[in-house]
Amino acid sequence: MRKNNKGFTLIELMIVVVIIGILAALAIPRFMEASKKAKISEARNVLKQCYVQAAAYYEEKGAWPKLDITGDPTNGWLNNGWARIGIDAPSGKPRFAYKWVNNNSAAPPGTDLAKAYGAAQSGCPNQWADASLVNIQLKVDNSGNIKLSTNGGTSWE
Repeated sequence: MRKNNKGFTLIELMIVVVIIGILAALAIPRFMEASKKAKISEARNVLKQCYVQAAAYYEEKGAWPKLDITGDPTNGWLNNGWARIGIDAPSGKPRFAYKWVNNNSAAPPGTDLAKAYGAAQSGCPNQWADASLVNIQLKVDNSGNIKLSTNGGTSWE
């Protein structure tokens, strides 16, 4: 018989593995939710930039920018000419598809200027779809209000 047994028993190792599994099961959903909130926050910042630049354009020209001014009149995706009014596409891999939707230079208050779509959008360049954002949309109007929809656009808060 050995007098100095060193090391862990199989039971002790199994208990440690179970504890680590429980901790991971609690931490991963919280991390995913925090990641989703960060992506939504980025979309809010991009849409705020859209509003600020559009408002500056309005002050200078006396009209809101329209699709035919800001980029390709057939689609209006963010990296198709928005730089002409000072809006740059996010660097890296944007998880939202950003689109200029205003086509009314005299847009009355409350008219939507731009939207961010969480789901993959046909024809949108430079978008990396994220399954966790599929039902998320944001929009900014010409009063600077940013609204979020969490079910694909049927309910705005």
